[in-house]
Amino acid sequence: LLKESYADLNPKYSKFLDSMLTGGHIDVYPKVGKRGGAFCIDGPHLQTKVFLNQTDDLNSYKTYAHEMGHALHFELSKKQAPFYQSMTYSVAEVASTLFEKYAFDTIFPTLSPKEQLIALHDEINGSIATIFRQIAAFNFEVELHEQIREKGMLAHTEIADLLSKHMGAYLGKTFTMTQDDGYHFIHWSHFRRMFYVYAYAYGDIVSNALYVRHKQDPKYWSKIEEFLSAGGSKSPYRIFKDIGIDTRHPDFFKDGIAKVHQDIKQFKKLAKGARMI
Repeated sequence: LLKESYADLNPKYSKFLDSMLTGGHIDVYPKVGKRGGAFCIDGPHLQTKVFLNQTDDLNSYKTYAHEMGHALHFELSKKQAPFYQSMTYSVAEVASTLFEKYAFDTIFPTLSPKEQLIALHDEINGSIATIFRQIAAFNFEVELHEQIREKGMLAHTEIADLLSKHMGAYLGKTFTMTQDDGYHFIHWSHFRRMFYVYAYAYGDIVSNALYVRHKQDPKYWSKIEEFLSAGGSKSPYRIFKDIGIDTRHPDFFKDGIAKVHQDIKQFKKLAKGARMI
């Protein structure tokens, strides 16, 4: 199905996926001694490689699509000089989340009505976590740095309280946050890469905007390829401005979030059809 999704966009992408598979450049299944998670690695003059822990379910399929989005982004950026092949985190997460959306489109019609409802529910929850939860995490980091500059240091209890405050703001009054909830900062590894959480929210909103434009005009894919081939040759702002996305304009965020709203409307329609609401 992922090959089908790639072929619909460009047959060359499907051939690239084949070369990754036949060349043994994807570590697919869990095994004893293997760490968890998934990632993609690459570098100038190096073979792109993907690390997975595939369990043959929908979530694994989407993770596979996510990491292969990174892989294809790296591969297309190799047309740049070595110094300009590496892209920023925020640009990289646009490619990964964009290819997740196309992979989801390919598998969705193959699901039963009940599976479609579950899949769309999980897709919406994923968008909420990727955009709204990560913005709350970003706000936590901003205030954390501000307080450390002012006070010189913070006790672990203060850091936990701070995270609970911002997670509570994102979740709303339905949830009551405790200090124990705030200790999630200890194992939330992205906080060790300062403001990396911003990349997920930014990436998903931009990829939503690209996705909607491509659905409205299939010829827009040539513009998306410009972004995928740019590497780090320009600033993130300039990369997307050159293909018609102004990330400094408030309407850009509205366009990105509109895709989430559309998914919620579709979910409600499916749920009514299944007489669940």
